[in-house]
Amino acid sequence: MPVGSVAAGSVAAAGFSGVAVAGEVAAVPVGGGQIRIVPRERLELHLSADSQYLEFGTRELNLPPLSEDSEPVTVAFPVKNVSSQTIYLTRVASSCSCLEPEQFDGILKLRAGESSEIRAVYNPEGHPGKFSRKLSVYTAASEDTPAAVLTVNADVAWSSDPQIEFPVRCGNLLLARGEVTLSGGEELLAGKEWPAGKTETVSIRCYNASSKAMRLSAQTDFVPFPVVMHCEPQVLRSGERGRIVLEIGGGAGVAGGVASGEYPIYLKGCGARPSESKIILKIK
Repeated sequence: MPVGSVAAGSVAAAGFSGVAVAGEVAAVPVGGGQIRIVPRERLELHLSADSQYLEFGTRELNLPPLSEDSEPVTVAFPVKNVSSQTIYLTRVASSCSCLEPEQFDGILKLRAGESSEIRAVYNPEGHPGKFSRKLSVYTAASEDTPAAVLTVNADVAWSSDPQIEFPVRCGNLLLARGEVTLSGGEELLAGKEWPAGKTETVSIRCYNASSKAMRLSAQTDFVPFPVVMHCEPQVLRSGERGRIVLEIGGGAGVAGGVASGEYPIYLKGCGARPSESKIILKIK
């Protein structure tokens, strides 16, 4: 059955003591031996009262295969007011910045029997992977509870240009970022001892842009607190993505405070001079 459709006879009754759910609709007792048919998603998502009056051609769309290099894609969800009264659509909210809904010019007045569209633009740049994004449609019935939740499914391949994803260059090693601000910085600046065994772990995504495998290490002599670095995988093959992991602290701890500033870690094995192969640890 297509997403959003309701099959005839898909409601099963189970007396009037509870809610009978079958297929994509539910029978809800309302007293006096009567039941009211409610879309199943309204029960599961706690939708507002207007949800039963908005009929969508589909509530879920699957985008064609994309890559980060693809152009933005516009999606549209046809919607119809199946009630006898006007419904006022107030706004559409997205679960991710990659899916930008087209907002109404003020309030969209959807009269009885009228149809319209909920539209949004999906931009795959910087969002590789397989995932679902949600559009929440609000009406005048509630500013806090949506009348409908729509789903856009996407499967986005990595960019063919790794420099978009990894803008920082350290020789033949490309990094997603070249600076890290430590969350434990305030504790260090306060002059407190970094407790023995306490470790803060940060990671930086990386890409081997050379034609040879890399085995990375780091020089940490200029950092006034313990830092241990390793790469996952340990050997980064040509054209392979990985991550640099920094474990900060641990060991015997750090007695006293550390001045605010920027402390460099120099990467080895990336084919660059020290001045071109550093990661900055920041304490503010």
